[in-house]
Amino acid sequence: MSPILEDCPNEVIESIVVLLELGDIFNLRQTSRALATKSTQAHFKSFFLSKHVDITENALRAFVEVTKPGLLGSLIQDLVLVGVVNNTQKLHYDLHEEYDSEEESDEAAVRRSEMWTHAQRNLEILEQRQTDYEQLHESGTDVSLLSEAFRNILANGKNGKLLSLSLEVVVYREDAEQRLPPVAGGGWRLIWKSTVDTFHTAFRSLAASSLPIEKLNIFNDRRLQRCSLAWNEFGSIDITDEGLITSLASLKSLSVSFSDRIIYISNLDAERSYDPAEYIDEDASEESRDFLDMEVEAADEINFIGLAKLLRISHQLEVLEVHQYCLRSGWRGGVDLHLDWFLQRAAELETLPNLKRLELRGLLVREQDLLTFILRTGVKNLTMYDVFMFSGTFRSVFDYCASDAGDMEQLYFNRLVEGELHKSVFFDGQGSPQYPPDGPGPSTDSPDRKGLEVKQQIIYRATTGGAHLVSSPTTAEWMRERWREYGPPIRGIA
Repeated sequence: MSPILEDCPNEVIESIVVLLELGDIFNLRQTSRALATKSTQAHFKSFFLSKHVDITENALRAFVEVTKPGLLGSLIQDLVLVGVVNNTQKLHYDLHEEYDSEEESDEAAVRRSEMWTHAQRNLEILEQRQTDYEQLHESGTDVSLLSEAFRNILANGKNGKLLSLSLEVVVYREDAEQRLPPVAGGGWRLIWKSTVDTFHTAFRSLAASSLPIEKLNIFNDRRLQRCSLAWNEFGSIDITDEGLITSLASLKSLSVSFSDRIIYISNLDAERSYDPAEYIDEDASEESRDFLDMEVEAADEINFIGLAKLLRISHQLEVLEVHQYCLRSGWRGGVDLHLDWFLQRAAELETLPNLKRLELRGLLVREQDLLTFILRTGVKNLTMYDVFMFSGTFRSVFDYCASDAGDMEQLYFNRLVEGELHKSVFFDGQGSPQYPPDGPGPSTDSPDRKGLEVKQQIIYRATTGGAHLVSSPTTAEWMRERWREYGPPIRGIA
């Protein structure tokens, strides 16, 4: 009798399965019950350890189903929740764009008709998706479904927890089938609205399910440029909720990208999406908001306590990554946004977690707040990109980092600025350049120190004259990249 595949030992079947694509594994599993069982080993299960879930009703209901008892969805360890922006501004613009039919050739008329039909079809799809989403979110069904899936993972998963939960945003703009990153998705305010909804859906679901998580990433991925959570939304979380306390009790890594609060300076500003294709009524009357009202919003304590709140209940935290994106929406009205208060509130906490690694990108800080935070968290690995020390200097921070008391293991600094005159910080010694190849001078700004090198004195100078860039395509792209990374959002940057 000829040998058959399903009689082979589990080890042999697994050695075959590791060579197959996922679709081929599914086909193999359908050939017999015995092969379905034998092929369900480590390699096949690995495909279910990570999952992206859009916050739409169909996707959430499917997520609930695959996490039920006995199904492989309960194996999920790394989950990415994706907020969806249905941006119809460009499609509306294309459909209402004027044209001269008398000057148009027959061939051009056919192409225009096809483009119009395509735009109309995509517009209808995106508008329906948005209507469906608004019903899902306003009814609370998104939280109900997601928390049910979380409870399934808690009850049926191998570890009863998530190793990581990440929040992201994707944009549909001109094509209902094309997913765009936020930086290419047009109107930034639509993206900020999605970050708010996605954040609250995730946190309310965690609170309702008490699902423990070890790593939490809130829109802080280099692929997610021009996508952050306004800090007043970050500060609105309820850290007295027992379910949320349970979920975050075992949190070891927190990565967050936040922005200043959106402060509307007029009635027309409040209605804008700031999409390049947005229709603007030039004849509409604009009424500026009262300056004192904007000042009150900018100084509202809820803007600055989000990080402090999470640190207060995350006693096991070891890694903290914080990125700041500056909207500067109130600056046009002359409002002080108090950008330095965010880190200050965290540094003032009675107790702070003992951190192994701290990464700061784009923050505006005061010397005493930064030094206090580093001292009290006992950081061993410190990375700072584009940090602006607007009050004081980096001297005390650098001295502490290089001291025996600092007990640092690794340091990396890149493009630091200090003082009211915005002096660029340059370091002596080896390092990578701060600016593009055609930028100023040979000075370095990116020392990367490990081990015994950390104990060497950090020698630097701060100068106002060293940051003038030569106009060139390379420099222009370098500047665009910085706008994408740190703001403010400007038309055409993407």
